[in-house]
Amino acid sequence: MMKAQKLLITTLTIAALMGLQSLRAAYAGAGVGYMIDSEEELFTAHVGFEVAAKGSLSHNMEFEIGYVEDSEMGVDVEIMPLMLNYRAINTVNESYDFYFGGGAGISKVDVSGFGLSDDDSVFTVQLMVGMDFKLSSEVALRLGYRYIYLETVELFGI
Repeated sequence: MMKAQKLLITTLTIAALMGLQSLRAAYAGAGVGYMIDSEEELFTAHVGFEVAAKGSLSHNMEFEIGYVEDSEMGVDVEIMPLMLNYRAINTVNESYDFYFGGGAGISKVDVSGFGLSDDDSVFTVQLMVGMDFKLSSEVALRLGYRYIYLETVELFGI
């Protein structure tokens, strides 16, 4: 991984850890999404906390892990992104919230098939936008879109 990418991830992690001391509104969640490119499910879990609030805008940091698996023509691919996200949430409405954000991290990509296997860890970024529908003061259903970009994966010396 490039030095600039490591510096970015380290800086974001330190910023998130500094925000842990406030822990005004800690939360956790899990999700299931759909990867359009690979036509597979993406499973995610995250923990987050509010780091600041100004008016109806809540600024949040999240740690997120994901998992997607694809298998075609005897080749198995597993991708496990580990992300640090920023999420801005507009909390003006009592029944739903709008959100947008982005994240950076590392994805571990493992490929195996035909008696061969290799893996690589690549820089990953994502952008997200959507809505949280509040089912109660403690539970929400999230509907959103995310774009995930993985740096070029280098496998088998190629």
